Amino acid sequence: MLTVMPEPSAKPARSAFDPRNRVAWGIFGTGLALLPLGWVLWINRVGVEWWIAYRHASGLGPSADRLRCGFVVAGLLVCLAAPFFAAGLLRRKLLLSALAALVAVAFYYLCGFIWFLLYGV
Repeated sequence: MLTVMPEPSAKPARSAFDPRNRVAWGIFGTGLALLPLGWVLWINRVGVEWWIAYRHASGLGPSADRLRCGFVVAGLLVCLAAPFFAAGLLRRKLLLSALAALVAVAFYYLCGFIWFLLYGV
């Protein structure tokens, strides 16, 4: 029985947690941090009793929603761009970008659920 030995010049596959990918992980973490920051700014703007803010003529509720949506879009775009700062093939970067978008959307809904549990919002 013949066994095939790997060539000595073959490089081992790099892990996603490789120290050379620290910049990408930092950018991804920044994108994820923008999502709860949007919720924090929203609740600071409208207050815990958010239903009153929508009944006032000042337009405070809709402007707070636009602020939160701006942070969500910025966080999602930063998370989408993060894998392109890592080492690897373009195909892998595109796959990780799609995975980062799914993680960001799930994290946004998790933040909203936690916010609902804390404040009943």
